[in-house]
Amino acid sequence: TSSALAATTIIGDNDTATVSIANTTDGSEPSTNGTLTVSQSNVSSTNTVVSFTVAGTATAGTDYTALTGSVTILAGQTSAAITVAVADDTSAEGSETVIVTLTGVTSGSASLSGKFTISRKAPAL
Repeated sequence: TSSALAATTIIGDNDTATVSIANTTDGSEPSTNGTLTVSQSNVSSTNTVVSFTVAGTATAGTDYTALTGSVTILAGQTSAAITVAVADDTSAEGSETVIVTLTGVTSGSASLSGKFTISRKAPAL
């Protein structure tokens, strides 16, 4: 008599995405918004939610519209934009910065810090 033998093998998927951030566009008064691009090295079949912190010399709510603290890279995509809406205030001040640092991600590993400068109008004479 013959008997069938079976074996199982597991194919592991060790592909991980590395997430990074880069400055795309510097912001400037009166109406040029700043843009940062969050990218991942591999396409994911699920959304990748990336959290971030905001620091710098510019003030949220006064110099720019406050940011949400997270951005989503949609499934099948490799990047998403963070738009920093510049507020045209009447203060004459030097350039200020908004620094966005990635703090966590649902897949892959966060790395780097993006930074861009909000340009300010020169003081009136």
